[in-house]
Order: sequence, then structure tokens, then C-alpha cells
Amino acid sequence: MDNNTLWYMEKRIDRTIKNLNRRNMDGLFVKDKNELITLLKKLIDDNSTVGV
Repeated sequence: MDNNTLWYMEKRIDRTIKNLNRRNMDGLFVKDKNELITLLKKLIDDNSTVGV
């Protein structure tokens, strides 16, 4: 993607996260799969049951 597209996407993501926070929801952003897995391990306790 070109720099303009990346800039626009980052601004939309920032705006979405701010709006979620205003409504008492945590908005989180990760840049790749490894960062996602690390974040999920922090957020989900061991021996927890997760439903999809």
C-alpha cells in the first residue's frame, strides 16, 4: 500500500478506538499476528473458557 492509504487507515483506526473508548469499550490495535497472540495471552487468564 502507498503511504497515503496507510496514513488514512491509521487515522480511521485511531478514530474508531477513540469512539469505542468514549463508550466505555477498550479498543486495541495490533500490527501483526505475533503481537495479537501476545496481547491475547495477557488478556485471557489461564484455564479460562472462551466462546466464539
